[in-house]
Amino acid sequence: MLNLPPLDELQLAMRFDELRKQLAEDRYRPLYDKTLAFWALRSDRRLPLALMNRTLEQIIASPFTELAGAPGIGRKKLQGLLTLLERAANTDPSCVPAQVDEPQPKRRRTNSEPESLFRWQEVSELMWAQWRTTVRKHGLENIPLGRLSPSLKRVTRVIWHVPLGDFLDSTIQDLREKRSFGERRLSAVFEVFGSIHEIFKNVEPQSHLAVELAPRRIIAMQNWILDTWQAGRVPSEEEIKQNFVLPLLEQARLDVDEQTVVMVEQRLGVNAPPVSVRQLGRTFNLTRARIYQLFDELAEIMRVRWPLGRAYTQLLQSFIVYEYNRRGTGPDISQLTMAIEIFFPKSGERRQIVTAKGGLPDLSPGFAATAAEDLMTAHVPEEVTEDW
Repeated sequence: MLNLPPLDELQLAMRFDELRKQLAEDRYRPLYDKTLAFWALRSDRRLPLALMNRTLEQIIASPFTELAGAPGIGRKKLQGLLTLLERAANTDPSCVPAQVDEPQPKRRRTNSEPESLFRWQEVSELMWAQWRTTVRKHGLENIPLGRLSPSLKRVTRVIWHVPLGDFLDSTIQDLREKRSFGERRLSAVFEVFGSIHEIFKNVEPQSHLAVELAPRRIIAMQNWILDTWQAGRVPSEEEIKQNFVLPLLEQARLDVDEQTVVMVEQRLGVNAPPVSVRQLGRTFNLTRARIYQLFDELAEIMRVRWPLGRAYTQLLQSFIVYEYNRRGTGPDISQLTMAIEIFFPKSGERRQIVTAKGGLPDLSPGFAATAAEDLMTAHVPEEVTEDW
């Protein structure tokens, strides 16, 4: 007899029999070789440790009294067993890859590992397997991890450009055993994969349709540029600011420190007349070389977030310039050209330092005509070696 009140024992036994009968159905056979540990979460407590290495097939083939009589198994441990069996019963076998390694004993967390930003401890091998299956099913293997992260502040730079496909053949334990792959990187990976799964878990791929995944602000800017170009209507300075410049700054605020964003705002003259890089250096006690280095980092982030960003912005700028030359009038695009120079610099060319008046003469012909005498350009000082 079990050392349990008769009513508790009866309730546990009846629930176990219900789950065992359900899991005995043929559709669950692909799960029979998975151990109970496959459905365990790191945050679980009072798990039946004596039974964790048994397969699902062994569990449902055992009578309740045998399992309840195992060493160290009491009422709370039996409740933990039922929790795992309920997770197994709610698992769709078709969403579990054919080969999934079982989790091994996990190493202890060291004091040098940063605190997790995503509750990755609640991710089981089953959930991770389902997330990987979703990414593979929808053909998202080539998307860089950093492009879909909620914030690149949470993602170490070294994995910004790593495609999602590089993680598809790894279990959680495999990832944790990678060199320098601590909880921070694990959290970043899970955050992206989990978000993708939530979007596509009830969506079946269609042969004639494709879905583009990108930050929401990026998609909004792309659509606005295309709509403006297709409509043939030249936007005003305020429309450019509201639909392009400010969304760029909002996206940057998610991915870089606030000081860099404030410097860009002042350089573009968002809330006050634009200032020069030299003035920024005095204000923030930074050398011009350091300011350009920060702008370089921002440009790298934009290459991750919006790889076609330069093409879209050049389309917008070229359209406005063409219409200006055709009509002889148009908006001042000095803020637009400066934003392009900062966020989407042309590879292989040094950055130019441009005064507040006018636009870049090589990017916006026609707009600098009225300010040609006042336009001053100077190359980046020689000590700045960044490829801008």
